[in-house]
Amino acid sequence: MSASKSDAEAVGVIRQYVAEHKGWRSTDYIVAQHGRKDRCVVYFVTYLPEQGNTNARQRKPLTAGGGESFAVYYDPAKGKIVKEMGFE
Repeated sequence: MSASKSDAEAVGVIRQYVAEHKGWRSTDYIVAQHGRKDRCVVYFVTYLPEQGNTNARQRKPLTAGGGESFAVYYDPAKGKIVKEMGFE
């Protein structure tokens, strides 16, 4: 399996996770691989209104230290998200 196919599969799982857990539209955020941790691949999910993107829908007021963006740990062997970590 190529890295690009694995990455595409992971992003698909992450997008489903974000839709189910956050209720965000796919245009509200971006997903970017950030490296590996043990057996998992770490992805950052960046909520675009935090970045000043006026095209993305604002879901609720942002407060200092209370951002919406987060990281997920994707386990390719299990094909699922095994951990979510918020940013401080």
